[in-house]
Amino acid sequence: MAGEGGDAASSADARARAVEEQMTDDERFSLLVSVMGVNDVVTVRDERIPEGVPMSAGYVPGVPRLGIPRLLMSDASLGVTNPGYREGDTATALPAGIALGASFNPELARQSGGMLGREARTRGLNVQLAGGINLARDPRNGRNFEYLSEDPLLSAVMAAESISGIQAEGVISTIKHYPLNCNETNRHWLDAIIDPAAHPESDLLAFEIAIERAQPGSVMTGYNKINGEYAGGNSVLIQGVLKGAWGYPGWVMSDWGGTPGWEAALMGLDQESGLQLDRWRFGDISGTRPAEAIIWSVDRPAGSSGGSRVSAPVEVPEDIAERIRTLCLALPEVTVRVDGSLTRTRSTAQSFDIRRRSFCLLVAREGPAGKPVPLLVLRADPDERDALLSMGLPFFASRAGRDRIVVVLTGDTDWEEIRELVTESYRILAPKKLAALLD
Repeated sequence: MAGEGGDAASSADARARAVEEQMTDDERFSLLVSVMGVNDVVTVRDERIPEGVPMSAGYVPGVPRLGIPRLLMSDASLGVTNPGYREGDTATALPAGIALGASFNPELARQSGGMLGREARTRGLNVQLAGGINLARDPRNGRNFEYLSEDPLLSAVMAAESISGIQAEGVISTIKHYPLNCNETNRHWLDAIIDPAAHPESDLLAFEIAIERAQPGSVMTGYNKINGEYAGGNSVLIQGVLKGAWGYPGWVMSDWGGTPGWEAALMGLDQESGLQLDRWRFGDISGTRPAEAIIWSVDRPAGSSGGSRVSAPVEVPEDIAERIRTLCLALPEVTVRVDGSLTRTRSTAQSFDIRRRSFCLLVAREGPAGKPVPLLVLRADPDERDALLSMGLPFFASRAGRDRIVVVLTGDTDWEEIRELVTESYRILAPKKLAALLD
């Protein structure tokens, strides 16, 4: 089987090589920039997006004459978002990623990914900007809800399953934000300082395991700096670790508004994403003309397929052909659409099932005389919840939702009464030893 897989990879690479050799320079460079569709912020349609194409977070034209598919990208890990791109189009919202991580259930993660992939594919989208795997390092991080946990192994296993679920539906998934994107405040200026020896045991470990398990089509870099260099232009992490030590075969894209400059191309960044935001951040803020690429700029006349005239001091990397071949291996273009209402009905049921099956961990709080007081996390429907509370147990409501409470167990706890209230419609979420007391 290993030989067959190697033969298939060689054949695919040979086809990609043959296609790349037939491309013009304009066609090559057009693949390495994505533009945003019209939405509530970007109000002018970029001329590179043909009429009739579904608007999305990112558009890459492809090369139809050579069978290279266009790429239509959508956020994110918790649903197919639509901040004004496609009028009237709604999609299913998944529970927070941190709740999914708390389930410790890889199969649940794969199901959530499969739902994302199906909902993207039915809208003609073929790249889902999912796979958020940054570790929770600061409780004040505004995107902790989107990630999975503070543990590298747990985050890697869950993210890998979600990515695999997406890609099993014929949709490319990213993994993001590479790496140490652990704070939303000042995210464009934050410099994450970490000992190079410790990094492979934390965020890098999570990325390495997840990439090895799921082989996501693309890695998205973060906004932040790492040890003084922006993630999108960090040669040590992109060229040295990701493409070098790990041998990652996919392509590396920036985050939207996260391309620090044209030099990033020399540091290993393959694709500039959402370039309107780069221009707004680094220069043009008018939004009234087609944005010009920052990293993959070449001197070309106005009116060519690359847009208006751009001149930048770009030294084209020696491996540009290899990077183009990587993009040529993108998944086939999605053209099939189904009844959206049917999709939403099924996906909504799945989303609620994922929410029900995620849980909070049992923790210990210090009681009188320093003795630990266990907390029992119960999940019930509203009627059963009220019955439990009527027992007079000390409790506090979990922030995870109205159908979840945390009961403080004491020596006076009436186990028999709790046991009588336990039905199949809710679960007792506790370590095995404690849960056994209620069996």
